[in-house]
Amino acid sequence: AQHIDEFTVLFYDGHAALSAAMVGDTSCLQTMLENLGEYLKSDRGGWNKIVTSQHGTDLIQGMLAMSAGEYGEAADKLLSSVSEVMRKVYGSKSQKSIFLLTTVYCCILSKQEKHLLGAEQKLKRIYGMEWSDNPSTTSSTTLGQNSTGPFKEMNFMLEFYAIVTL
Repeated sequence: AQHIDEFTVLFYDGHAALSAAMVGDTSCLQTMLENLGEYLKSDRGGWNKIVTSQHGTDLIQGMLAMSAGEYGEAADKLLSSVSEVMRKVYGSKSQKSIFLLTTVYCCILSKQEKHLLGAEQKLKRIYGMEWSDNPSTTSSTTLGQNSTGPFKEMNFMLEFYAIVTL
C-alpha cells in the first residue's frame, strides 16, 4: 500500500488498511498504526480527529489482526468499532459497507459463538433478512456453513475490493 506516509482521514486510511490486510502487509499496517498514534498526539482537530480517537485504533488493529490470521482478535476489535465508524465516517453506504463485511468475514472465520452471533447481527443489518424462512430453526452454529446467499456475495465483494484497490 502506498498510502502510509502519514495518517489523513479514517475513511481513506481504513480502506488502505483493509487493502494492506488482504495482501498480508503487516509492515504497512504497523506503520499505519504508528502514524495514527502520531496523528492522535498532534494539534490537528475536527470531526475526523474525534471519530478517529474513538474508533480508529480498533479499526486498524482489527485489520492487522485479520492480516495475521488472528480472526478472534480481529472480530473483537472490529465489532467494537465498525458500527460507529459506519455511522460517523463520511462516504456512501457501499463505500463503508466493506468495513461491515470485513467484520462479518472475521467473525465467521473465528468460529467463536459470540462472533458468529455478531456476524448474524451484522448481516441482518446489511441484508435485512433472516437466515431461513423459519427463524426459530436458525442457529449461529450453522452460520458460515452455507456457501450461498450473503456469504457467496461477501466473498465476491471482498475479492473484488482487493482487485480494484491494489
